[in-house]
Amino acid sequence: MAQALFAVETVAADLGLPAVRACRHRLEHVELIHHADIERMRDLGMVASVQPAFDAAWGGPDGMYAARLGPQRAVRMNPFGTMAAARNAYTLTLPAVTADARSVRQILFNLLSNSIKFTGVGGQVIVSTARSDDGEVVLRVRDTGVGMSEQDIAVAMEPFRQLATSARWGSGGTGLGLPLTKALAEANRASFKIRSAVNTGTLVEVAFPGSRMAAE
Repeated sequence: MAQALFAVETVAADLGLPAVRACRHRLEHVELIHHADIERMRDLGMVASVQPAFDAAWGGPDGMYAARLGPQRAVRMNPFGTMAAARNAYTLTLPAVTADARSVRQILFNLLSNSIKFTGVGGQVIVSTARSDDGEVVLRVRDTGVGMSEQDIAVAMEPFRQLATSARWGSGGTGLGLPLTKALAEANRASFKIRSAVNTGTLVEVAFPGSRMAAE
């Protein structure tokens, strides 16, 4: 729910609120909706269908979506339900970082979108933060998805280039996701590192140096 609202708010910031409201976006099977979320949805012109007993297992290979639509279509229509787990591990004692908040949100959104897109049934996407031995504040997004070879990484980091994997998974896109994410990180004086292996998964680290920390 929070990720969906954040994504629509990000688009509204770029295209304008009237354009987003005109789309009348609908969220299906919303669970445990809060009053604050209702207000955000109203501002964005969104509606929702509430499913109090929604179970993430419905989106699995033997779940409701698969039974009604077929496994492949179920994955396309409900990608969040295909993951066995999406976890976070935040360090709560990190110092404040001096950075453009909108850029950092876009970095996280891009990385999560990629991980979710290429992580199939039974996979994991893990978001974490930590303080490195060098004093950096590090944001990590790790997944157990299809992964990439060194050659794939080189292609993926070139603007307007797409991997064959993208076509196979029907993800489309402009080919700007990772290059733009790297540029946003570097514009905020952060480093961008990516490690991956085919059929193993991908780890992306965005590290803000000590010079970007507020006084502790």
